[in-house]
Amino acid sequence: MRTGTNGNNIPADVVRGGNTADSQVQNKTAAIQSEVNVVIGVMQENIDKAMKRGEKLESLHNKTQSLEAGAAKFKKGATKVYNNMWWKLQ
Repeated sequence: MRTGTNGNNIPADVVRGGNTADSQVQNKTAAIQSEVNVVIGVMQENIDKAMKRGEKLESLHNKTQSLEAGAAKFKKGATKVYNNMWWKLQ
């Protein structure tokens, strides 16, 4: 044992930079950083998927509006034909 500057006993391998508390902290920090990197990757994938989903929803919305306009035009034309045929049969 070696005595530190504040009078506490510090193990000699810690003083020399040995494989004790400091390296354990570094190992834990590295493990946590690795987990954070995995979470960041997953979140980036989720953001990409959400953006693609948004684009698909926008495309579907545009197609729906077009279909709705076409259906309204068809209904108007069909009503006109119906009315013309009704008048011809009278």
